[in-house]
This record gives sequence, C-alpha cells and structure tokens, in this order.
Amino acid sequence: MHKISRRQFTGMMLAGAASGLPLLGRAQAGGKLTLYMGPPEKTCAAIAAGFEKKSGIKPTFLRLSAGEAINRIRAERSAPQASILYGIGLPSMLTLKADGLLDPYKSPAAAEIPDKYKDPEGYWTGTDVDFIGFASNKKFLAEKGLKAPQSWEDLTRPEFAGQICLGSPSTSGTGIRSSPPCCSLWASRRGGNTSSASTLM
Repeated sequence: MHKISRRQFTGMMLAGAASGLPLLGRAQAGGKLTLYMGPPEKTCAAIAAGFEKKSGIKPTFLRLSAGEAINRIRAERSAPQASILYGIGLPSMLTLKADGLLDPYKSPAAAEIPDKYKDPEGYWTGTDVDFIGFASNKKFLAEKGLKAPQSWEDLTRPEFAGQICLGSPSTSGTGIRSSPPCCSLWASRRGGNTSSASTLM
C-alpha cells in the first residue's frame, strides 16, 4: 500500500462521507448539497471549497459539535436536511448508526484506507486518528504557586477544585471520547468497577 497525503486522505473521505446521512437527505433537489461538519470553521470552509473545485457542485456547510450533530440529525429523522456528515468522532458515528440514522456508502476512493479505519458495512470511514491529552495553564499555576498535576490522583487535590475543565459529553465529541476512559482508568486504579463508565455514553 503506497502512502497518501493528509490532503488526499481528506479528499477521499469527503467523497466517502456521503454514507453519513440517509438517502432522503442526500438526494436534495436542484443539486443542493448540505454538509454537517465537525472540524474548525476554517477547515470546513477549505474542504467545502476543495469539493466544489473538484466536483463543480457548491455545497453549504454547518459546523456542529458532535453532540449538536447527533441531536440535530435525530430531530430531522423524518425530514433530513443534510447530505453528508463529516469529521465527528467514532463514538458519535456508532451512535447514529445504532439509531438507524446513517446510510451505508462505500466510496471507491476509500479502498486505500486500512480496513480497521472503516465500518465493514460502509456506514462510516475514518478521516484521521487523534489523541486526547491534558494541558495545564502555566500562568495560573505560576500565580498560585502550584505544580502541574502529574497523576489522576493529583486532579483531586483541593487547590484544583473548580479549576478543571472538560467538554460536556452531551455536546462535545471530545467529552464523549474522554469521559468513559477517564472514569474507567480511575476506577481500575482505585480497585472499583470499571463498567460504571458506560453510563456516561
């Protein structure tokens, strides 16, 4: 398998992302194409412009967080308003698939993408692999004379009360992806039941 650039990967996946939403929504009248997209606004605009240049079809896009996209698509179940869902996390795609809100589509261009990054039935195809990490506010730490947390247990120190932020799993794809693993890891280190983390999904 030969290497492909991130730009080529993204271009192929935008073609493949038509698996995103039901056929009723994809077949919009008058050649209209509406995209629900998760990346930053500038990235969405660049991808939409590249699609227009290559296809001759001018799409419109709405930038949504993963939670917003799920809620909107659920609300539009009987009258889909978008054609393509692009750039939200795998847990959200799995949720939409389970809800029967995605149509399968296997883009020929996605043949070069490793199978582990694609749904075998064609309901989703990955665009990238991300990692989730924690960052410390150096200015805050310096002002308070604090040392940056070095462990999960450090996050429970009294001086950090009310100072730790995480996207809400109800609206944030990052929150959805990170909360259950955090809880599972914490529970396992404390000798508790890791299955309780599933209640956050």
